[in-house]
Amino acid sequence: MMFCMTSRTSLQKIIIAVFIISTALMAWYIFSAYRETSSSIVIPSITTSTAPTKATDRAFINVGAHASTAKPGSRWTVLMTAPAWAKCMADVYNPSGQVQIFENTQDAEATTTAAGQFKWTWFVPANAVKGQWTIKLLCGTFDNLAATDVPVRVE
Repeated sequence: MMFCMTSRTSLQKIIIAVFIISTALMAWYIFSAYRETSSSIVIPSITTSTAPTKATDRAFINVGAHASTAKPGSRWTVLMTAPAWAKCMADVYNPSGQVQIFENTQDAEATTTAAGQFKWTWFVPANAVKGQWTIKLLCGTFDNLAATDVPVRVE
């Protein structure tokens, strides 16, 4: 009977280890796939410096100036600060919650204004659906990522 108890405990430990490893691999895959670009999809991202991440530094995003509304065919810009070592990116979600796919570099523009200061501009499509859109800002690294949502109303 002792053998069965030991085997059951070992099996539980193996299952837990496999679950943890597979979860970590899935997270890595999702993040790396999320960052990759192809010739048909452009994900504007911003990088400031090559300074290494310090283990004690936490990723953060402080959203700065931005308009709460945008008009179809116009530009909408958000300013933000994040750690100087961070890589930042943004996703745009339409009112129904679907991500906006950028098919060329003219759809969005990401720039660094100074170490740790970023500017992200979205060129609102002329045929943009009116309603509440969400800009999801992401800054940091794979294992140290900050995210925040910025609402913008397209009128």
